Formats: sequence, C-alpha cells, structure tokens
Amino acid sequence: MLSEYIKPSLSGEKILVIYPKNEVLFAVSKLITRVHGIDKIGWYTFNDVAKRRLESVFEMFEEYAPSYPGRIYGSYDEIDSEVLIAFGYHLCIYGGCSDDMLVRLVLRKDTTLYFLLLSGSIDAIRERSMKDLFDKVVEIEEKEYSFEKTFLYKIYEYVYPFREYAGAFRVTSEYELIE
Repeated sequence: MLSEYIKPSLSGEKILVIYPKNEVLFAVSKLITRVHGIDKIGWYTFNDVAKRRLESVFEMFEEYAPSYPGRIYGSYDEIDSEVLIAFGYHLCIYGGCSDDMLVRLVLRKDTTLYFLLLSGSIDAIRERSMKDLFDKVVEIEEKEYSFEKTFLYKIYEYVYPFREYAGAFRVTSEYELIE
C-alpha cells in the first residue's frame, strides 16, 4: 500500500515522489500530513513563484484544511521542521534556482524530506541522476480506463535489503487515496 511505503523507514530519510497531475500532488501531500501530523510539517519552495503557488493552494483549501498548513521556507538556513515537503522545483523555469539548493536539502541529515517533482518537467538525464540522491523513489503515472481514472505507482526503496513495490490507486474528489 502506498500509505505504508510513504512513511519513512528511518529518521531523516529522503523520498522522491514523481507525480503526473495536481490531484495526485494534493492527495500525496494530504497523506504525508496525515502520516506525520501538521505540526511537524514544513514546506520548502525553490523560488517566489513556487511560494506564491503554494500559498494560493492553501487559500483554495482554507475552508477544508487545518488553519495551520505548516511553515513555508524559502531559505535553506531557516528550516527547523522535522519533516519537509519540497515543492516547486519545476517552477524554477520562471525564477531560476540552482541544483545546489536541492543537493543541500538532500544532504541535510536531521530532516525527513519529501521532494515532489512534476513528471516530465525536467529532462530524463537530470531525472535519472536526481533519483540517485534519494533513499526511496515513488513514481506515479496515470492510466485511464473506460470507467475510472487510475494511477499506478512503483516504489524503489534503497534500504537494506533493497525493496520494490507496485500498486494502483484512485483519488476521490476530497483528494483521498483509495487503494
């Protein structure tokens, strides 16, 4: 089950989630928040465009979500959350950011990191090398069938012993995952 594998096996684990659409982004973010609790979550945005987009998402869900969505960090040096969700790397085309920001996040030992990456937003060579930085990679792709939209996922967990897992889920209108 995705909900079981999205939990970190170790403290400070680094998890790359490659998602195809915003509905999956929202559902996975909701799942991560449920796993860790909203008080432990912080958000890292790579530039001002990503920060504004994230703030607009929080405003959109304001009526349904807790009033405190977690701190939003724009600088690596101000991070003090146990669990960090990094968002907006694909928006760097609008405001620029360096890969050094990503590497510094991944090498941060005291923080569990979920790095959310929009599928197809970077070239295949960069994506392949980026996967090598993470302890766990969750790749999600969309499959449309005649009656329902389903998302398939593969998980590669680089722990000892190495594990792989695959499955499928749907996303409800409330952004809940149904496996």
